[in-house]
Amino acid sequence: MVICRRSFLAIFTAGIAPAQSDRTSPALKEALTIGLNTAVDLTGRLDGYFRNEAIKILMPEQLKPLVNGLTMIGMRGKVNQFVMTMNRAAEQAAPLAKPIFADAIRTFNFNDARGLLSGGDTAITDFFKNKTKEPLAVAFRPPVVDAM
Repeated sequence: MVICRRSFLAIFTAGIAPAQSDRTSPALKEALTIGLNTAVDLTGRLDGYFRNEAIKILMPEQLKPLVNGLTMIGMRGKVNQFVMTMNRAAEQAAPLAKPIFADAIRTFNFNDARGLLSGGDTAITDFFKNKTKEPLAVAFRPPVVDAM
């Protein structure tokens, strides 16, 4: 999920002077924690991914020729079933992300907040990607493999 840097920063850094930096990091951590809880609540339930067009997992573009071929021989239903299975696996795995993201938030400090100010539009996403990519892959593998 890409978090809009401009919106985030406008809300949480407007008017914060350097002398207030000791209050900035806890405020950002709280905002990130609220966002994390909301995201897990929304995605970690039936249709959390499948019925949300913004995050629904679709067939990869490189499989489009395969999908077209399967559709031509009357197997579109199997393709749709596979898409649903991928999304159901993501819905089951989503709650496993909560402690991983919470750990990343616990390490968030004022220097990270400063990095968001000087980073691009994906600075928050990049922060989480750097902190969570490997542990998420380890945590998500079993439920995804089981679902497939």
